[in-house]
Amino acid sequence: MKDIVIFGAGNICKKNIVPIIRKFNVLSIIDSSAEMQNSRILGIPVISLDEYMKTLSDIEIVIALNEKNTAQVRQILAEKGINNVSRYTDHDLSDTAARERIISYALAQLEDVILFNIFKDTKDIFYIDVGCNDPLYGSVTKYLYDTVNAHGINIDPNDSYSLCYKTERKRDINIFKGVSNCCGTMDFYEQGMLGGMSTFEKSNITADGSCRVRKVEVTTLKNICDEFITKGQQISFLKIDVEGHERSVLEGADLTNYRPIVICIEAVLPNTMTYCHDRFEDILINNNYHHAFSYGANRYYVGNEFGDYDSKFIPMQEILREYDVFLADYDYISNSKYMA
Repeated sequence: MKDIVIFGAGNICKKNIVPIIRKFNVLSIIDSSAEMQNSRILGIPVISLDEYMKTLSDIEIVIALNEKNTAQVRQILAEKGINNVSRYTDHDLSDTAARERIISYALAQLEDVILFNIFKDTKDIFYIDVGCNDPLYGSVTKYLYDTVNAHGINIDPNDSYSLCYKTERKRDINIFKGVSNCCGTMDFYEQGMLGGMSTFEKSNITADGSCRVRKVEVTTLKNICDEFITKGQQISFLKIDVEGHERSVLEGADLTNYRPIVICIEAVLPNTMTYCHDRFEDILINNNYHHAFSYGANRYYVGNEFGDYDSKFIPMQEILREYDVFLADYDYISNSKYMA
């Protein structure tokens, strides 16, 4: 597979990156924006032209820009003596474009695939991720952040992720506090691989009881929205994954003034597939949300005024006919596996 570097990290790149990476080995993406540099798109580093000239100058550049900007970039590159250049439309990518490829970072629950299918045509995707955990492994928002310019608020009590989020999520607001129905401090029980089973609920500590307990600052979702949500900002989706603390998070939310279109909430007992949505669903119903879809450990609720979104939830079998879905560790998700 031929090595290339893409020039341009904008919408054309993001919309065409899937067929391009199926045909070429993309080493880096060049972009003039300082904000984009040092970020990644589908794991591919975005660099400056100077960095390309220092380390990759013998690698062909494939320009992913509109026709006018392509001509300008060709001239700039030619002035620097770089002539090994083509445009992505010069390459026949049709053999790989039968179905769009999605790399799911959310892994088994495929929340990112489901939410991408719902919001992919939305101009401004804004999310709130309560219990965001790692910005890559198991992330519900990474694929949308990388491919359709989504942005939002990430919230987690585990401040060990702060440097990762500062590097990986420059467009986001990243808050390292707990979320509950009150403000103050609470005992936080850190457990599980990468902290994925950590919780404020002592009763939900796993059987072996091995965990680290520490005091963490907690606030309410209402307070966070009051501080960071600007007037007129539509929240596309709210995701809650807090290992048994879901009701407390919802009790501290203001679902009258801040109304996500979709609420994706983990609805099983920790470390099981036993549904427990009866523990919190009354709050959602009383705030004019209705259940629209379930998959894996999650239930998806839609605001009653957004009922036209119900039809955007389609069975997993149909999603897998629409897209080629791969896990971030590149294990292929076969259609048959999900077609009961």
